Amino acid sequence: MLTFVGQVRDHTGDAAVTHLEYEAYESMANRAFADIIEDAETQFSGVTVNLVHRLGRVALAESSVVIAVGSAHRADAFAACRHVIERLKVDVPIFKREFRENGSVWVGMGS
Repeated sequence: MLTFVGQVRDHTGDAAVTHLEYEAYESMANRAFADIIEDAETQFSGVTVNLVHRLGRVALAESSVVIAVGSAHRADAFAACRHVIERLKVDVPIFKREFRENGSVWVGMGS
């Protein structure tokens, strides 16, 4: 079992981040999650994928996304995990608002 846990960083570039807030069009996001999981399990034979993404306020160092991939072969697990996170960042309607010391900024799909 390979697990990736994405945690909130304290910076983006030179900007200090204090926390994040995530919003989503949940029914579309859930369909996109299912499509991504099905695609990964088809493309990388023998893997089983689970994916969870938080919504709402997420503090520094807390987890915002967890991807778990089960596989008999580590190369397939790593490849499937990378595939899932890259697809998630582009295809899932989850929107991130970064709160910084000098204000906030929305970061949308494809970031």
